[in-house]
Amino acid sequence: MFFKLCGLRRQADLDAAWHMGFGLCGFILAEKSPRFIAPEAAGRLDSHTLVRVGVFVHNRVGDMVEAARVARLDLLQLHGEPDISSLKELSSRLGSERLIRVFWPQRSASPDVLQEEMDQAAPCCGHILVDAGTSSGGHGTCLDVQALTRLHFPRPWILAGGLDAASLARVAELPEQVRPAGLDFNSRLESAPGCKEADRMQAVCDRAQVLGLGPDPFAESS
Repeated sequence: MFFKLCGLRRQADLDAAWHMGFGLCGFILAEKSPRFIAPEAAGRLDSHTLVRVGVFVHNRVGDMVEAARVARLDLLQLHGEPDISSLKELSSRLGSERLIRVFWPQRSASPDVLQEEMDQAAPCCGHILVDAGTSSGGHGTCLDVQALTRLHFPRPWILAGGLDAASLARVAELPEQVRPAGLDFNSRLESAPGCKEADRMQAVCDRAQVLGLGPDPFAESS
């Protein structure tokens, strides 16, 4: 199971994440976020061998393509509600394997509606991320992971929402065949927005090792 650390702004946090075995680093390129970082600033940060992910909300396709170039992104994580035509265009220009589509189960009218939405987006993305709440991220709210076991994920999926060392037991309780391919950590590993705490990051990795959850290297085939 690969680990992603999102909301990064400081070189020291990237260095620590790399040393601890995280596989992906996330840069939030949405200007309204308290963890916002400009593409140019993100591009100057050294991510070592971490896979670089840019988080976007309601951006035009051309702007995202340019930001991906400037910030040296490997993957793009799409929040908001991009219409299927925009997803198809972005997938055509960058490749579907480079896109992570975000869904909020609590915002869907029913599990059947969520399933339909995921199935529709699947041809245009390489991974699906599910988060707690009804919009945005980095709020520290936990998701009912047991409720997700009734869904069929058409792509490898990533779990986000209120994850820290203490909450990893919820993930470990899931049957292996329905566990996420990856975990996305953010606000609960911070002292302030964009300021990660090395001891909390290490606690996550230590607890995950005990539970047999990783972290493992990121792989496109996860």
